[in-house]
Amino acid sequence: MTQEIVQKKLIGWGKMTKADRLHVSFKILNQFGKDALVEELHKAGFIVHSHVFNTEVQTQEFSDLSRWEVDQCTFDNIELLKNT
Repeated sequence: MTQEIVQKKLIGWGKMTKADRLHVSFKILNQFGKDALVEELHKAGFIVHSHVFNTEVQTQEFSDLSRWEVDQCTFDNIELLKNT
């Protein structure tokens, strides 16, 4: 799948369901556009949410989501906030 197809699917599904925010996995964001994908979802009027799992790379993933201007983030490990 291309970045454009992923973007169109996310926006289309969001509009079809009348959602105001989209949960997008870190993997999808990282693979299909990073901040460019977040920017397009914002332009379409959506709040972007993601999740950071308790892994060895959680600090880097949280940093990436912040840099990409993801609006909301949930996480498994509260200690993550101490490292940022």
